[in-house]
Parts: sequence; C-alpha cells; structure tokens
Amino acid sequence: MIMILGLDGLEYNFVEKWDLRNLKQLEYGKLKVPIVEETGAPTSPPVWASFLTGKYITTLKLERSIIRTRVLDILKLLRRHANISLRLGSKVTSFKFPKLEEKTFLDYTNSMEINAPFYSFDHETYHVLQSWTLKSLSLEGTIAALRVVYSKRKKQTLRETEKLPNVDVVFAYMHFPDILQHFLFPRPSKLKKLYLDLDHYVSILKKKLENSTLFIIISDHGFDLETELHSSYGFYSSNMELRPKPNDITNFYHIILRQYQKIDFT
Repeated sequence: MIMILGLDGLEYNFVEKWDLRNLKQLEYGKLKVPIVEETGAPTSPPVWASFLTGKYITTLKLERSIIRTRVLDILKLLRRHANISLRLGSKVTSFKFPKLEEKTFLDYTNSMEINAPFYSFDHETYHVLQSWTLKSLSLEGTIAALRVVYSKRKKQTLRETEKLPNVDVVFAYMHFPDILQHFLFPRPSKLKKLYLDLDHYVSILKKKLENSTLFIIISDHGFDLETELHSSYGFYSSNMELRPKPNDITNFYHIILRQYQKIDFT
C-alpha cells in the first residue's frame, strides 16, 4: 500500500533546522512546483492538481461565488460600521475548490482519499478565516479556532487509517501547517511547537501502518519568514528509497502508477 500525507505549506528549511526525523524519514528533499505567473509564487490548487495528474497546471484558483461574496461584503459592512452581527458569517462561505477535469492517480488505482483537494475538500478552515476577515474573531481567537480544526483533521486521519478498507493508495490532506504559519510567523517559538507537534503526529500515524507500506509526505510549497510569502519549492519525504529520486511535484504520479502497474505507462 502507498500512504500519502499532504501537509500544505510544510517548509523544508524548518524541517532541517529543527532536525525533525519523523518528517524527514529515510529520504527527503525539495521539489520543483508550478509557479503562478501573476504572483511569482506557488499556490495550492495548481500545485495539488499537478501532483495528482502528473502534468503542470498553473491556472486553477479557489473559486468565489459572486452572490455569496456580496452577502459577505454586506455582513462585513454591518459588522464594521454599524456594529451589527446577523451571525451568518460561519454559515456562508464564498470559496469553493475548482473542478479538476484531468484524471488523477486516484482514478487509476484502488484508492481512497481523506479530505483531499478536488475530492472531499472541506471548508471549515475557510469559515474560520472568514470570521477573522469579518472581525468576529480576534487574532488569538482565530489561532485558537484554527488549532481546533487542525486537531480535528489529525484525529480524522488517524481514525480513518485505523479502519482502512482493502485499498492500494490513500491520500490524506491537511491545510496545516500553511494556514497557521500565516498567523504564527511573528512567534518563532509557537511556529517551532507546531512543527514539533507535526513531527510527533507523523510518528503516531506511521505506527498504524504496516511495515511494508510506502509512506510519502508531500507539501505544495513552504513558508519564507523574510518575505512572509510561500517559498518557491515543495517538500517530500519517503520511508523507502524512490528511484529515480523525485525532484518535481509531478514525479509522484508516475511513481505511484509504476508501483502498482495499474496502467501501461510509457
């Protein structure tokens, strides 16, 4: 079996700096990822699309509902200028993940996903960010709410891993550490604590897997403390040697399909 853990925004340099052995595993390194031309940095939808399809995709963005965006703008105005709250902020989200037309390695294998982009991606994190934007949550309240979601996602992956059906490939995903990094970067000690917690969590997750399982950790980009923006590379690690050694996010599509010989790949 192949178990893939997608950790959005996991920064290579932090893993190295704090020598996080469980995140490093046997083999690890930086990955080339697609860069969005307008921003000069990677963003999550196109990078995860490229990871899943094995083809560079740079045009996908989080989609916004025009009607819901207007509703949120009205709520924001009421909150900021009239000090009125209709308590609708947590019930309305303007975001939805874009559709992916290309087939992915999950389509070609006996697989399952856990909160994965383009599949069963949830919006709980965006509800929290929305509350922050609407000023219905303070900075500390937002961080606390995000930690609750983070804890839920960790438990969800552990719970579903314990009862895995007979599958070949599992792709589990979390928005973290990316989202929390954007709030914790001025507090290095708290950022380090987040990474130490992720490292410990990976050690627990691995114990639930059979020794023969190929366990891959993957990130779509990192976080640059100096610019406070996404770094221009991703991260990967594997508990087994991968040959040829991957250097691009798209390589994993081929690695997974070759491993199980689900299609005649040439």
